[in-house]
Amino acid sequence: MLNGYKKTIPDGVQLGVDNLTKFAAKTYLNQAQLAKITRWRGQLFGSLQKQSLKPRKYSRFSNYVSMPHYGVKLDRMPPHWVSFKRHPIIYEWAKKKLSLEARSIYLPIGKIYVRPHPFIAKSNQIIGQNVRRFIVKEINKKIKGKGR
Repeated sequence: MLNGYKKTIPDGVQLGVDNLTKFAAKTYLNQAQLAKITRWRGQLFGSLQKQSLKPRKYSRFSNYVSMPHYGVKLDRMPPHWVSFKRHPIIYEWAKKKLSLEARSIYLPIGKIYVRPHPFIAKSNQIIGQNVRRFIVKEINKKIKGKGR
């Protein structure tokens, strides 16, 4: 009678981990938007959206969410000035995204002051609060399905 549960419970754990990883990717995406990070040219949003549909596997019971390196930099960088001369992509961003008033200030001096947009720590806190819920829910669903 208990032999079926040897396979059922690990399958439930795997489904729980998959769902948790999808939830984690969605949480990072939502928190990035709440931190006022806008979609522009990079892969931050596209990468997280793909992972929210299909998690990346590390091994049988562990998945991961990969974050582009500049996503971590956006979260943890110290406030600083960035020169348009050395970073033409930021110059393009400034021309397209800044208001007319801000452009009139920053474009003539050739640099812009940037600040961090912290979103990873808040995301990790939300994900940590939901770990047990995702795993237990899937295990219970598998056990109940086995009893039918």
